[in-house]
Amino acid sequence: MFKRFSTEDIRLLSDREIMILIGQDPGDHILDSRKVDYELRLLNLNIQEIDSTLSSEILIANLYNSIILKKKAFIYCEMNPGDFTRINKSLIERIKFREWQSTVFSFEKAGYIERIRGRYYSTGGIYTRIKPTEKFKKEIITKYNINYKNLIQHHKLIDIGTRKKVNKSAKRVFDIERRLKKYNQLLIDTDISFPPNIIDNSNRYNLACRTYKRVFNNSFVKNGRFYGPCWQSMPKKDRAEILINGERVIELDYEGMFINLLYSIRNLNMSNFISKNEDPYDLKEYNRKIVKAAFTACVNKKCNKKNINFVVAGLAKKILKDNFVKGVNYRKILELLSFKHSKIGDMFYQDLGDDLCFMESRVTDLILNSLTKKYIPVLAIHDSFIVPVSKSTELYNSMINAFNTLGYTSLPNIKGYPIA
Repeated sequence: MFKRFSTEDIRLLSDREIMILIGQDPGDHILDSRKVDYELRLLNLNIQEIDSTLSSEILIANLYNSIILKKKAFIYCEMNPGDFTRINKSLIERIKFREWQSTVFSFEKAGYIERIRGRYYSTGGIYTRIKPTEKFKKEIITKYNINYKNLIQHHKLIDIGTRKKVNKSAKRVFDIERRLKKYNQLLIDTDISFPPNIIDNSNRYNLACRTYKRVFNNSFVKNGRFYGPCWQSMPKKDRAEILINGERVIELDYEGMFINLLYSIRNLNMSNFISKNEDPYDLKEYNRKIVKAAFTACVNKKCNKKNINFVVAGLAKKILKDNFVKGVNYRKILELLSFKHSKIGDMFYQDLGDDLCFMESRVTDLILNSLTKKYIPVLAIHDSFIVPVSKSTELYNSMINAFNTLGYTSLPNIKGYPIA
């Protein structure tokens, strides 16, 4: 005999319990997914027999990226005009709700997708769930040979933090965006191939992210680093297997970038105080990765001599993993490092992280702009850069010229060049 539920009983049930109550599959056996990311574009695809609108490209791109690449169960989208307008404010001028609704219905009618009852979310609105059918995979993905290279994730070019809005009419903003647009367009036009193990683990990376933005910290002279592409989060050994326009790559790396920048602030050259070939993070009795992590932590905000052991211990657990050792005195490590670099030791714990990042970002900007003008695609990590092997000399020269142009007095050693 059925149990009778009052209105109060229903109100107390979770979404999952309600779905079970009304006989729907709550999807416990499959993975979840985010809602449709309307900024994801599928390039150079024109499927006339279905729908040639922008919303069609967006739907296909999201289904492929979320479900086939990331191995999610379905995508979420807004099928209510009020939710669509409220949640997608930046895109309602580009994609009208009726166009989106018509595209979803036409794909459903053609048998390419299935729609599942929506769910409420704390961010507001109801998200309908959509998953592709085998017909979609066969007649769209396979027929048109769609792969990760067809996808590109577009995003705003400048992020200045939460306190300020970007004034797009300002000359500085215009110049930053102009340079980024040219650089990003070169990357979009470049054939960037990832190694098989990255593609096989594509659920760990967003392979559609292949363009950059600059992230500042509430001021155009604070931070400014370049972020965005998926290769920034790949292990270095995997980045070495990337192909650019079918050619193997080389990664050149500034060694001890931040330490050299501290010397440059004082108009000093580190090579005048320690051996030119000596690793600036080398303390013989300690792991180099931990020394570097401790130094990086101590020049950033909210880090001082009192909490440094706690802060770096958290980093060390991630860096060393199984080799992590409890009870290491990171304050002592920094004392030894400041003794080794006595000319800049008093600059530790001075909250200079954003200033050093800005100095580094100016170097990156000059390198990227220089190589973009020569139509040489370069993948920026932060203080290292990847180019086709045949362009290694151009990159090396650009890395030296950037320091000289900016008047930075302490040029780091550049690892990886010349090629062995």
